[in-house]
Amino acid sequence: MEKSYNHPRNKLQMALPILGIILVLVIIIIGAAIGLYNHKVEIEKELLFTSIMSSEIITEEDLDSLPNAMKNYLLKVGILGKPKHSNVQFLQRGVIKTHPEKKGRSFKATQYMSTHGNGFIWKARSFPILVRDKYLGGQGEVKVNLLGLKDLTVQANYETTQSSLGRYFGELLWCPMGFLDKDIRWEEMTPNTVKGVITKDGVSFAGYFHFTDEGFIDTFRGQRYRDTSLEDFLGVAKDYQNHNGLLIPRTMTASWELESGPLEYFKAEISNYKLWEK
Repeated sequence: MEKSYNHPRNKLQMALPILGIILVLVIIIIGAAIGLYNHKVEIEKELLFTSIMSSEIITEEDLDSLPNAMKNYLLKVGILGKPKHSNVQFLQRGVIKTHPEKKGRSFKATQYMSTHGNGFIWKARSFPILVRDKYLGGQGEVKVNLLGLKDLTVQANYETTQSSLGRYFGELLWCPMGFLDKDIRWEEMTPNTVKGVITKDGVSFAGYFHFTDEGFIDTFRGQRYRDTSLEDFLGVAKDYQNHNGLLIPRTMTASWELESGPLEYFKAEISNYKLWEK
């Protein structure tokens, strides 16, 4: 007669606690790895936010040298009286699509921007993938990570820096005090379109902002690197709302204007907007 301790049910009962311990250990390891990953991003955020900041506030004189459309826009969105050196933080949720034939992935993200640090950090998650995109200290970097355990991709070259600088420039709609940056050269193209060229650490990006009849920016165009290829880019902003005394767009989409047709690769809406003032 077969002894009871060899019965498959007994073996399963013996294995279950072991499997439970292994599962708990895996969860602990992943949790610790994600915690360490987030801690590293927090250090980068502190570096971006703790740059020396002045208490100067924006006056109408600071807008005198701007093209009329940009000046009127900044007045309309409410930057007068705001600190010249500001930090903002907000949440995002949306969809990102990297290839025309691939399905879009939903994501949640936190974004940090600084007008004095002249940069941004975008920390996103689309389980099990973590993404950190940044422009900090004149250098762009994109990092794609698996559950905090392993970097799948790290891009930090000239093309990445130029593209990240272009993203920062276009997304100043979420931090409009940054349009007063002395490193931006402005040129009026038409009454409703202005060209801006931002140059940081020898890297330049030219962008074209279009204004609606109501005076808001609705589109932003330029050429950014998509990996190693320079491609036409279009950003569309909609639904301006009041956050901390600023009128900023609630939604933004971004598309690559490819030869094969447009690829809307990014669509997001924001919430929990916070303006940090020092």
